[in-house]
Amino acid sequence: MTLCQAQTAIVFSTVWLLLVVVALLVSILRRKTGVGKDSVGKKVPEYDITATGRLDVLLAEYQACLMTRDHYDSTRWLIGTIFIALGFSLFGVSFLKPITSNVWSVGLVGTLSIVLWLFFLYYDQHVEPWVRTSIQRTHCIERLLRAKNFDIKHQLSIAYDEPDLTVPKKQISAFWAVVIMTILLVTMWILRII
Repeated sequence: MTLCQAQTAIVFSTVWLLLVVVALLVSILRRKTGVGKDSVGKKVPEYDITATGRLDVLLAEYQACLMTRDHYDSTRWLIGTIFIALGFSLFGVSFLKPITSNVWSVGLVGTLSIVLWLFFLYYDQHVEPWVRTSIQRTHCIERLLRAKNFDIKHQLSIAYDEPDLTVPKKQISAFWAVVIMTILLVTMWILRII
């Protein structure tokens, strides 16, 4: 490797590292601002749900919330799968003869791979409020129905421990999976360029 190629590799590695740090900081700041908070302790509005019309409206809203959550969550993972697969495919492309002959081509392919990952992270953060709000509203509706002696607890039982469904279950944060995946991707490209 020539001195020029080594300097180019260092520049690309530094740019990638800065992009990753910015993406992680944005993710951390979004979490600190309240996106993703649960609905425990929030006051459930009082409604007279004994009337059939009000119950129908609540159940329709419950169904709409579940459909919204399913739509955004499945779209998020579909886009994520495509972008992650493209990123790893670009890593494979970087070993082809026409690409390896020029360090700038390898750097460009690497940058495109990192940009795809950052787009996925951006989209994930963009749709998270819709997913989280839908889940929170289903929790609210379930609590309201339970207060009126309807035995419904589907979404609550996923997020909270029995018997009273007020203690959140211990769940592994996806934040660390994102950090590990990001470090893996950047390390893989740094080693590829060097």
